[in-house]
Amino acid sequence: MHPFIVSEGIYGQFSNIVVFLATFICFLFPFAVTGHEQLAEMKKLVQNRKIAIAEARNEVAHEASAKLERIFEEWDHIKECRAQLREDESALRAAIERFTAPLD
Repeated sequence: MHPFIVSEGIYGQFSNIVVFLATFICFLFPFAVTGHEQLAEMKKLVQNRKIAIAEARNEVAHEASAKLERIFEEWDHIKECRAQLREDESALRAAIERFTAPLD
């Protein structure tokens, strides 16, 4: 029995599997790096992924705020166009009424 194998319920079985897999991997790949080196590499990988995620999050937030700003600008432009359209419609109706009004 391996000196690190303990059997205490489900957690013991899980650690047994982990120890077995680690031993098996070390047997298959004797040229592999040490556990400390692997841990350092994994920490570096995790840190790089966290940085990439943060950069992507910032980029998405920037793009979303730019699109939202553009939407607000378009909405203001639409409101101005609708107001101008109402004014033009009122002026046109007044002109039609003057043109079609009976002459007294």
